[in-house]
Amino acid sequence: DSSQRLEETDYLQVILTAKMDEGPAPIPDGDVGPVGWLYASVGYAWGFCQVYGWFMVAGLVGLYLLYDQLRPRLEAAYKAMTDLPEVQADSESVISVRERQQALFAAKSAEAKKLRDEEKRRAVLEKREEKKVVRPTGQDMRPNFAPSLLGGGDSDSCRWRPGSRRPRGG
Repeated sequence: DSSQRLEETDYLQVILTAKMDEGPAPIPDGDVGPVGWLYASVGYAWGFCQVYGWFMVAGLVGLYLLYDQLRPRLEAAYKAMTDLPEVQADSESVISVRERQQALFAAKSAEAKKLRDEEKRRAVLEKREEKKVVRPTGQDMRPNFAPSLLGGGDSDSCRWRPGSRRPRGG
């Protein structure tokens, strides 16, 4: 295990000290483990950038300039593909359609108002019927003098209550 780590460390040093004229260091063929592969890959990428870095920078700048030149054409093509065509309508047909829609809305509004008024009228009639007093007739008019089990009547109206006037000091 320690010899494998020593080999990984040695290989990493070889990769990092590679000279420009030698080119990127090769990835090892032997079994160096996952950490060794990571070190080797980073070293290979570092060596590639050392040798071909200026070509990469020049290529990226060229691609950006090309995109900058083509962008207005690309935007115009995208807009042409996604825009909807303009609709031409004469004013007379627009006015007639609008009048029909307004008449339809007015009819629906009047019907809804009529339903609301009818509902209010029903509610008022129901309240009036609830408020009607049912007056007792015949047998229902006789008072009930039957004593309760506790010795009192059904009502507390005959019970003694203290008066609301109290003596004033003074």
